Amino acid sequence: MVLADANSSDCEGLRALAIAREKQPNIPFVFVSDWRGDRQVAEALQAGATDFILKQHLPKLAPCIRRTIETKRMQRALQRARAD
Repeated sequence: MVLADANSSDCEGLRALAIAREKQPNIPFVFVSDWRGDRQVAEALQAGATDFILKQHLPKLAPCIRRTIETKRMQRALQRARAD
């Protein structure tokens, strides 16, 4: 899992996401940011981010990580079951 701090001024987080998707397309990628605009959040999710947590809502980060890990486990189990 990748946790990335997205900088609202230069979109470094979106570049990191693009690199991660190129190198490891299936790795979960979660932004933790102070972005305020819906446009930026929508861009990140459309570009393949798994989730997005605002810095002022950091208590939501642990449940987000647990949910993301569990989703990945279920996806892998489903893939194995289909392969059998």
